[in-house]
Amino acid sequence: MLGYRGIGVFTEFLQTLSSADPGDIVRLSKVREAAIEHATSMVILADERLMVGWTSLSPENMNAKLSDKFEEKILLLTGKAIYVVRYDYALEKVKMSTRVPLGDIVGIQKGAYILSTLNSQTRDPIMNYGLVISFLAARQDTRVTSYSLRNQYNPSSTGKGNTRSTAGNSFGATLSQILSDTQSNSEVVSVAFKSLPVDSARIYTVIGGVEVQDPPANPREVVDKIVELVKKACNDFGIVDDGFVVEGDIVRYGGLFCIGASKLLGSWIPIV
Repeated sequence: MLGYRGIGVFTEFLQTLSSADPGDIVRLSKVREAAIEHATSMVILADERLMVGWTSLSPENMNAKLSDKFEEKILLLTGKAIYVVRYDYALEKVKMSTRVPLGDIVGIQKGAYILSTLNSQTRDPIMNYGLVISFLAARQDTRVTSYSLRNQYNPSSTGKGNTRSTAGNSFGATLSQILSDTQSNSEVVSVAFKSLPVDSARIYTVIGGVEVQDPPANPREVVDKIVELVKKACNDFGIVDDGFVVEGDIVRYGGLFCIGASKLLGSWIPIV
């Protein structure tokens, strides 16, 4: 008898030699749901409406598939743009958000996102799946919330685009900055996401103004659903072609080389 827990509990035990209390999983799920709701109210423009929200493991910086620091980011989809949100779950604050118009998305890759090969479960591509969204940097709008000294922002980590702080302290752009922005209009930036385990992964869709949880069967189903929704939204802008979505390994380590990377698997729940 597994009770509330699904068969994913066996995968969790193989990875950590322990299993989480079912009550903690329910609590974390509610925290994530509240984070999506709060981020939606803070970052989405007034003339847009949330279609889907999702939390996922992601490298701290953009243009990276591997990193020493992974965090849970929030991905929000509206009829006009996607929002990539860095969120402080402890303080319940939005740290940084990046808005990307759907018309600027150039492609999506989905595939195996394997950070460890220590056992058969961590090598299973269905259970370790992710996606990479690539977009033009010219019209991305990045906003940083300066709510405490803990919020340290490095503009180079998000690619080139429009960046501003809610503090409002900024100076006029220099000639070199203007030329740099002009040259970066065609620069492509990417952001990678690795799906959380099925006990933690939820897709929050909005139907008739009501948020509905759609529990997937495995991480691959999570990614397939997100890619399907983003592709459908982008199709309204006439940018979807046969090569818009490609399938291929995002990260697939082999042998013992990735033993150090296995430490990252414990960072997918940064909420305490």
